[in-house]
Parts: sequence; structure tokens; C-alpha cells
Amino acid sequence: MDFSRFIQKGSLEGVRPDQPQIGFSIHESIVHFNNSFMQSGSKLLGDFIQEHAPARKWILSSDYAFYDTKKFSDAVTFSLFPHWAPFEEMSSHIDSMAPSDIKNVGSVNDSFISFLREGPVFSVTLILDRERRMFSDEKLYHLARIDSQVGMLEHWCQSTPKGKDRYQNTIKQLKKVKALVGSKSLNFRLFRDIEIVGSLAAYLLAEISVKANPEKIAWLSDRDSMLNFKGKVIGDYMFDQVSYLYHALCSNSEVDSSGRLLFVKPEASGELVYDSFIRVPDYIAGTMADYDFEEKESSHVKFERVRDGVFSEERRNISYRLFFHPDMKAHRLTWGLAEN
Repeated sequence: MDFSRFIQKGSLEGVRPDQPQIGFSIHESIVHFNNSFMQSGSKLLGDFIQEHAPARKWILSSDYAFYDTKKFSDAVTFSLFPHWAPFEEMSSHIDSMAPSDIKNVGSVNDSFISFLREGPVFSVTLILDRERRMFSDEKLYHLARIDSQVGMLEHWCQSTPKGKDRYQNTIKQLKKVKALVGSKSLNFRLFRDIEIVGSLAAYLLAEISVKANPEKIAWLSDRDSMLNFKGKVIGDYMFDQVSYLYHALCSNSEVDSSGRLLFVKPEASGELVYDSFIRVPDYIAGTMADYDFEEKESSHVKFERVRDGVFSEERRNISYRLFFHPDMKAHRLTWGLAEN
């Protein structure tokens, strides 16, 4: 995505989060990811979309492997599917190859490896710095970010009055969020992950919309505490954040975002209607989190099967490392078959 029209060289270093601004901002870490993604990942994603160009509807699913002390990394995977068949048929096809999450299986069958390697799915995985922080003073950072969003919404109330009711409701929500940030009880680890994962989701949804010009694009997320964070107080905060940032990123790419984006909120319990679509990023994120980069080994043969059978096929899978404050950077990972 071309950020050059609204980010000037050196501007990130010169901006303080306590300076008055308005807008739905992106964190500097996402800018670094974009810079790395544009070198090769963007073309690979574009090639995949062109390969399935007749598709007018797309699905982006995501799963997370965070904070497991038995694993070596925190990983999030987003998997993109063209709507190649009716939803139930697509779901049944994936279920037949992978009927359970990777943590519950002893092996991975050949058909699913082939699907991940050659089938109609493209996955982007990010390893996140486990000690990630957004800014030296995170409370100040989040308070300033909320104020900038409120300022933007107040402006939209005047410039786009047909959306005024929605904007005013979001302003009320953000004021409640601001009170939570100012309290002593906020789980900053969870709150920062809402911004990171939400920003990555919005970025990829917008990038796909630029390249595919979809009629509809749905985001399907696995259950996670990020999605229902303080839901009784602030509603669907994460979905709202993704929606507004998606709109902002599409607008900056001169793409009409209206009416395209769909969210499916996961049920509180039981099997998800879209469980099979989550299983793809589950296998990839689980394998990535398990991999010991120093020893260059995985803990189980099932992870080795996914790693060696899938990760080296860049036409369907790409991965990155993303680092946060104070040394923000991003770089792409490249894979080859294990020597043994």
C-alpha cells in the first residue's frame, strides 16, 4: 500500500503522541510492515488474487498463538480464500482434510498439506515481538490516539451528517474506552494486542480490496478475548476499530469501502459455524509459534510436516517478523526444506 501521500519522510520521528491531532492513525510498526510487505509480499498477494480473478467475494480468516510459555514465539496468521463454491461446500472440503485443530492431532495428512501449498488459499503470518510495546508511555499513547479519533468523528459529524448517529455512538464508546485507559485496572497487554491485530486485519482487508475490487469481503476471527474486550461496557470495540481504519486506508488508496466489509462475530461457546476456515491459520500460526529459530527445529513431526511442506511455497504462504518500541522494524522470513 502506498503511504507516501500522507506520511512524509521523518514525520514519524517528529510526532509526539501528546500533540493534538485528528484521524484514525496507524502505528509506526504497521508502516514498517508495509515497507517490507511492498518489497515482494504485495506482488505475491496480487498474483494470487489474479489467479482467482473471477471471484467477487472473499474471506479473510485469522487465528492467534499468543503467550504460550511452551512455545517460542507469538504468531498471528491471516488466510485469504476466494469464494470458489457455496460456503457449506468450502467448509466441508476443508473439514474433510483437517477435522480438528493442530493441537488435537498427531499427524497432518497429505491432502491438507497439498491444499495449504497449492490450493485456493493465501496466508500471511507475522511473528510479534513477545515483549511488544507501542510507546515508552503507553497510557499517554493510547489516550492521545483516542482523542485523535474523537476529533475525526466530530469533524465527520459536520462534514458527513448522514452518518452522524453512528459517529456520535462511536464517540460515546471511545469516551468509555478513554476512562478505562485512565484507570488502574486496564489490561494493557490485551489492549495493545487489539490495536496490533486490528490494524493488521484492517491493512490486509484494505490491501485485498485495492487488488481484488471485491463485492464483499468477510473477516472471520477465531474466538479471542480481544474480540469481546469489556463488551458489556464498550460493545464491539475491536470490530469498530477495524471498520474505521479499513475505511481510512481504502480512502487513502482511492477505493470505495462502503458496503464491502462484513464481520461475523463468533458465538460465545460451541463449534463455530466457520471453524473450518479458522483451521487453516490455526495450523500455520501453531507451527510458527512452535518453531525454535535458534535450534532450527520443531517439537513434533506434525509441525515439521507443515513447516517443510508449506512454508517454502511463497505463492501461498509468506511470513514476517514485526518488532515494536523502541527498535521498530519488520522483515520477511524466507524458508527452505530442513537439511535432515
